[in-house]
Amino acid sequence: MEDTGEPNESNERYRTRYKLLRKSAKQLAYENAAMCQEISRLEEKTATAKTQRKYLLKKLFQLEKPEHRTSGQKNPRRSNLVATNRGMGGTRKKVGNEQPTEDIEVGTSIQTLQVT
Repeated sequence: MEDTGEPNESNERYRTRYKLLRKSAKQLAYENAAMCQEISRLEEKTATAKTQRKYLLKKLFQLEKPEHRTSGQKNPRRSNLVATNRGMGGTRKKVGNEQPTEDIEVGTSIQTLQVT
């Protein structure tokens, strides 16, 4: 019986494929671990930003005009507050079921911005 050498060649080919697949699986495992770390870091960053935002909103509400709180009436600006820039002296208004808007005086003209 004569050995043609084909089993050795096919074994070598499968061994090469196996090593390549093993290497790519290891690389994918490292990439997965890196992605999990990145997700964890971003979730922590988001939680920190959320906490800071809540703290700043609480401070902002404490510093609002005290006559709204002492009179027992609800503050209309607070009930519809989503995001506003009080440094520009705007006023908030809501018409029907539309989104709240904010009028901001720029020079002599008034611009209405959609507040989201």
